[in-house]
Amino acid sequence: MNIQLDKIKNLFKNLPIFIRKRRKLILFSIFLLLLGCSAYQWYRYVYNFGWSEAKKQEYINSKEKMTTFDEEKFNQVIQEIEKRKAEEKIKIENIPNIFNLK
Repeated sequence: MNIQLDKIKNLFKNLPIFIRKRRKLILFSIFLLLLGCSAYQWYRYVYNFGWSEAKKQEYINSKEKMTTFDEEKFNQVIQEIEKRKAEEKIKIENIPNIFNLK
């Protein structure tokens, strides 16, 4: 029992030395592990999402109910655009010369 305790104490005593000697390898291993986990999560959310056909249809139906087309407002915007286009074509003749250039 005493021998095992000495081994454990010796292990904890030598652990900082081991970490200091191999810190680049340890940091690179942690970086690769995080990179692998991130790549897996990205793949899972982008390519392997888990919606069934019923869930997809339910989502589409809910979005269709929420989206309404206000034709009157649309026509008002179109009229405003046409009005601005017409005003732009009118040539302005009486522009004051603010720089007094001749």
